[in-house]
Amino acid sequence: MSAYALMNSWLSALVRAVESHGKDPRELLVGELDSLDLADPANAWIDHDSMTRLWKRAAAITNDPAIGLLAAGYIGPATFGSLSFAMNASDSALTAMKVLVRFHEIASSAATWFMRTDAEYVEITQKMRGPLGAHEQKDANVAAVLNICRSIGDPRVRYDKLIIGRPAPADTAPWQNFFGIEPEFQSNGESFMRFARQPLEVRCPTYEPELFELSHHLLEQRLKQMARSTFLATVKGHIIEGLEHGPVHIDQIAQRVGLSRRSFQRKLWHECHFTFSHLFQEIRMALARRYLSSSRRSIEEVSDMLGYANVSSFSRSFRKLEGMTPSTFRVKNIDREIDYLEPIGPL
Repeated sequence: MSAYALMNSWLSALVRAVESHGKDPRELLVGELDSLDLADPANAWIDHDSMTRLWKRAAAITNDPAIGLLAAGYIGPATFGSLSFAMNASDSALTAMKVLVRFHEIASSAATWFMRTDAEYVEITQKMRGPLGAHEQKDANVAAVLNICRSIGDPRVRYDKLIIGRPAPADTAPWQNFFGIEPEFQSNGESFMRFARQPLEVRCPTYEPELFELSHHLLEQRLKQMARSTFLATVKGHIIEGLEHGPVHIDQIAQRVGLSRRSFQRKLWHECHFTFSHLFQEIRMALARRYLSSSRRSIEEVSDMLGYANVSSFSRSFRKLEGMTPSTFRVKNIDREIDYLEPIGPL
């Protein structure tokens, strides 16, 4: 899974916002994404810290503290791929918001989204999971949600209440003008959006049930792939972390992912086509290759680090899987960079 899929897509909108100020986007990207193809910036792989710096740099280059609001205006029907298609094919803005929150439940590693509805209101809360990121990104997120609701349903829809999870800017006029209300600001990274429910239930005039079913099916397929990828990556991470501190047992990993042993085994097999023993052995061998090729640790040390009972046991296992002894592998691959998280094939 691309942990930053939506963040990457935001880059296209940010580049266009910088260009609208008459600035060369290369000034934004220099030193950060030198190899980026500006013709297709949405497909760049960008980590959270880099994207945070880009948002802040864009504000500094353009001298526009509200550039997040501007960038939100460049979010189009295909910006977020299958997510955008499913939202834009929805029968109403309310359905589109449910799709958005459903997507973030599985796909977002940066923030948690919650949605609450009653007869009168629809409330959406976005809470950052890790680093709070750039203020401009918070502005862009809440502005994009409003723009999406307006484009799908009633163009006059507005927030009934808005709290943006960032410190208050020196001049709040651009925010008040954009949203039509005076938003509140808070520094904890948690944004809150409340709509009156009725305007969000307005039927989209271009709604076609067959198109929505197709787009929703494609999105669900993608979410299933993401869920499998995320679960497998999480299990791998726990195994690697566990090996750094001593022996690793299946019950220990199952507890870390919040499942019983039986449920963990079933999920690992049905979703990822692995048994725990196979996955564990593959990861140990991947780590062994890494340690032998790129470190000066002795074979005895590598064996001990990976939890083998003794060097003989390690050597037998390594030779069975790699076709050579650890010593021979080291000679052939010394100083070669090997990624210990390289893809591991299922059974």
